[in-house]
Amino acid sequence: MALNLARIIGTITGKLAFERTDANFMLVQTDVNKSTIDIGDKATLATDVKTNLVVAVNEHETQINTLDANKANKAQEAWITPTLLNGWVQVPGKLPVGYMKDEFGFVHLRGQVKGASSGVIFILPLGYGTAGQADFVTIADGTIAQLGIADGNLYPNRLANSYYSLENIVFKTY
Repeated sequence: MALNLARIIGTITGKLAFERTDANFMLVQTDVNKSTIDIGDKATLATDVKTNLVVAVNEHETQINTLDANKANKAQEAWITPTLLNGWVQVPGKLPVGYMKDEFGFVHLRGQVKGASSGVIFILPLGYGTAGQADFVTIADGTIAQLGIADGNLYPNRLANSYYSLENIVFKTY
């Protein structure tokens, strides 16, 4: 039998006090009527309080685990070096070509590539691509250019033998 003091107290008006006999605890209303409600013996009360505390702790543990599972990661994922395809190479002396996903689900690209063809530069794995076709403005050979991502494939929208900056390309994964 779980102790429900809120229900007991809610049904009594006036000032309340606890009284203790040798075996039981009493909830006493201290108005003119001197109403008394027996709320149980010490062992039963201890068991009820323990049961209620265990239930409350378990509920809070579940809430904490849910929050922990849905929190943002504090440690950043390491940069991943992709396999460059179709004759694309990294531009020497620049940041290594790579990608990573931050704790909020945004993918960041870095580095510069130079191509010998106009094919796919590299392929992003599942979970790192865009939702459908996405185009990004970048710099190629010192002028404004465009890179596209579709189905995880990163490709240029310009002539071959150009270098492309991947810096500042950031997008949300879906």
